[in-house]
Amino acid sequence: MRGPFRGGPKVSLCARDKELLLANRELHIQYSCAKSFPTRLRLTFARATVYLRLMESFSVGGAVQGEHHQAAWNLLKEAYQYQMGGEYDMAVELYKRSLKLHPTAEAYTFLGWTYHFQGKLDEAIEECKKAIQLDPEFGNPYNDIGAYLIERGQYDEALSWLEQALQSRRYESYHYPHYNLGRAYMAKGLYAKARHHFEAALQICPGYSLAREALTKACRQTQ
Repeated sequence: MRGPFRGGPKVSLCARDKELLLANRELHIQYSCAKSFPTRLRLTFARATVYLRLMESFSVGGAVQGEHHQAAWNLLKEAYQYQMGGEYDMAVELYKRSLKLHPTAEAYTFLGWTYHFQGKLDEAIEECKKAIQLDPEFGNPYNDIGAYLIERGQYDEALSWLEQALQSRRYESYHYPHYNLGRAYMAKGLYAKARHHFEAALQICPGYSLAREALTKACRQTQ
């Protein structure tokens, strides 16, 4: 059986979409500090803000405009739910179908995120680059590329992407590139620089537990 939105009525951007975002928010609040809980779900609320931007990119006055936009939006929501359920192959297929109908920087970024969960970092980075080409002011794909390069151990290459994320005009989570810059500098043994970025992340988001833990480690190294 396909996802819950398949073949359903036209969907407005109101109650059902808000319920999904609120559910994601509750998951984040409940589990963000639980190290044993999957990273995929710990990151959900951060991605929910991007999902909200997706709503806006598809809508005018709260309603999806045009038959192609409606079909793309339905496919995208279905893809997101498959992704959150860990069914990544189906999510990839649906994201691609949505993008053919109505490409957005956010959707390319979500597709890249799905590839990352499949361990396909090359494909993840390429999708983020497509997002940047479509909207150079959108900050999330710069940060994601930086994070993927850190995962590969390519710390120097990651730095420039993360700095570009900080310069992006359309971004709501500047604490993430600061945190990732701190991670890269920690790996390079530049503990004072790492400490600076962890502190910057906490100034933006005081409850960011990963940055607080990383700052404690950086402080130990600089004593």
